Amino acid sequence: MFKSYLSDVKSGFLVFLIALPLSIGISIASGFPAISGIITAVIGGCITPFLGSSKLTIKGPAAGLITIVLASTLELGNGDLVLGYKRTLAVIFMASILQMIFSFTKIVNSSISISKSIVHGMMAAIGIIIISKQVYVLFGYGASKYNFTQTIIHLKDILANPNPVIFLIGFFALFTIFLYNKINLKYFKIIPAQILIIAIVILFSFYFHFSEGWSYSLFNHQYLIDKKYLVNIPNDLSNIISFPDFSIILNLSSIKYIAMLAIVGTIESTLTVLAIDSIDPKKNRSDLNKDLFALSCGNLISSILGGLPMISEVVRSKANVDNGAKSKYGNFFHGIFLLIFTIGFSKYLNMIPLSALAAILIYVGLRLASVSEFYHIGSLGRDQLIIFLSTILAILLTDLLTGIFIGIVIKTFIYFIIGGNFKSIFLAKISTKTFQNQSVIKMSGDANYISILRIKNCIEKIPSPNSIKIDLKNCNIIDHTFLVGINLIEKTRNNKKIEITNSCEMRSLSNHEFSTKIKIS
Repeated sequence: MFKSYLSDVKSGFLVFLIALPLSIGISIASGFPAISGIITAVIGGCITPFLGSSKLTIKGPAAGLITIVLASTLELGNGDLVLGYKRTLAVIFMASILQMIFSFTKIVNSSISISKSIVHGMMAAIGIIIISKQVYVLFGYGASKYNFTQTIIHLKDILANPNPVIFLIGFFALFTIFLYNKINLKYFKIIPAQILIIAIVILFSFYFHFSEGWSYSLFNHQYLIDKKYLVNIPNDLSNIISFPDFSIILNLSSIKYIAMLAIVGTIESTLTVLAIDSIDPKKNRSDLNKDLFALSCGNLISSILGGLPMISEVVRSKANVDNGAKSKYGNFFHGIFLLIFTIGFSKYLNMIPLSALAAILIYVGLRLASVSEFYHIGSLGRDQLIIFLSTILAILLTDLLTGIFIGIVIKTFIYFIIGGNFKSIFLAKISTKTFQNQSVIKMSGDANYISILRIKNCIEKIPSPNSIKIDLKNCNIIDHTFLVGINLIEKTRNNKKIEITNSCEMRSLSNHEFSTKIKIS
């Protein structure tokens, strides 16, 4: 027991080192006070582990929600960031109630039917938006308050007139994080790159008296260095907590952001829980509905205290597993370390240059929209690549909710083009027969993103020791989402093989094992 706690303390401390700069950076990028991200991470660490069922996930603010929160802050505040912040807290509060309803109605179980190409497209679009906005901060300006198109149009003016010292700090941070991740020495990486960067730039800020303010001249241009380029966390506790403003909560814009935060936050969090369950050394399986309830409670408390929305965050959760966490106390200790450090060392946090945090977020954005992700989706087939690229483009030109809806429409349109029909979407015939320790599920119609939910219900009724065969001989289409869904279900059964049979007479749209398959007529 003592060794288990010791492992959780160690992992919690190392995850805290990653979470600290990210929590502050995500908060500022979202248009919230710097302390908001830490409030969220502390609540996510100290409260949610005792309400949820996921033992190894880390709850906290996420880069994937930056675009929604920032858009809400700007739109609901009509240019007043403080008012927009308080009204967005009300939006987060109502989104948490909606997530609570999701958990009670068990709607989260349907997440398995969501097209992964749409989800990856959403995350890539978010990454591109984060990069475009944080480049402004990297060059010594505030984060872009424009939409994506306007941000790109104005970018040429920003690139032509940087604040050289601020840019060099950001460039140093970005270069260091890339270099650090190229070095393949195990013990060298005990300290995360993000915290190493923060420690160096804090020393730089102290040495060059950033908080006192000064100016310098370069190439006949005068530049100013002062506190506006630094993080600002109040020392007085009474100035930390802010309360929601519900004055326009029934406004259509508020309702739009409530839906976006609830839906996108639930999707991201659920996928993270499933991913972490799949690498849990003890093969623990989380109750997705219970975990979503815990998340909604965390979001509710966070909104009341002035924090950001939280999710189960994949990078910090994976770090928790990799660093040897054994239980929910890894998340708990990460929250405790954040709380202690913030109370005891706020003076040092206020010496972090914003351009260094921007560099860290740009790196996160590059990971979300990595070239390898485009190659991976391309390997799944042209159908998935079209869905992926269309979702990205739609989100960049509209907003997240509209972009996701367009992605779903395009996916459905492609389904009809490759031979699907309306009846097969909803009315596939499914039957189950059991012979001793083997169960056979027969299906006719199409194995698609709707029928995977019915197959999942059938599998859940089959005793765990039984082997399962899914007979798709009478199916005309086996959808990519269906195959990925079966793979996820297989993992929830402790990786016991679920065999798909009689699909050999089908043509795959690519060489990937999960590519869409069409029956050869």
